[in-house]
Amino acid sequence: MEGVTIESFFFVTIESKDYLVGYMRAKSIAHVQEAVKQSLSQVDAYYQQFKNDTWVGGITAELMIDLSRVHDESSMA
Repeated sequence: MEGVTIESFFFVTIESKDYLVGYMRAKSIAHVQEAVKQSLSQVDAYYQQFKNDTWVGGITAELMIDLSRVHDESSMA
């Protein structure tokens, strides 16, 4: 099992340029990457081919706040 808990992709246009923004949450991204490499799933194969065919490059973003970890609104005051 990959260990991915959420994965979302967004299509955005900024200054007339199109971008695909992806977000993935997992306990270990390295584990997910290795699991996908070893996978025999057609979905994983399609995803890997899509990345190979379309991704020019990428950037890594820094997590600033994780609202899923906020359990009690009073703790935010």
